[in-house]
Amino acid sequence: MKAIILGVGLVRDILIFSLFYYFTLHLAELNWSITYLRTLFFAVLIFKSLTSIFSIRSFHLPIYKIKQHQNKYLFLAVAVGLALMLLAVYLPFLNSFLQTTPLEMSAWLIVLFIAIFNIILLELVKAYFLRHKK
Repeated sequence: MKAIILGVGLVRDILIFSLFYYFTLHLAELNWSITYLRTLFFAVLIFKSLTSIFSIRSFHLPIYKIKQHQNKYLFLAVAVGLALMLLAVYLPFLNSFLQTTPLEMSAWLIVLFIAIFNIILLELVKAYFLRHKK
């Protein structure tokens, strides 16, 4: 478990930081402000954390074999987390307070891609350790 958390965490976070750095170098080409970029990665970090919980609920089963529907409190917590994130991104009062800005659909596709990549990475590492454990 520690190896999965450390290994996946390091690889994933280095890739996310590298992507942030790449986008920082290309802000003008993308027609983004630094506030937009920070908001994008704010959403990335929250969304990947909220979605990865479904994969790491079990280190012994792949995500598709975990009975996700049995934990209503988990779904409620994820829904509240997502709602709070969306409020921080789209509510004007919170935009001013948190220095965020509304994101376009293309940015949400980046957020979704990174979350899916994170789950795939977690599942691959779990499969590797399960295969070598036996």
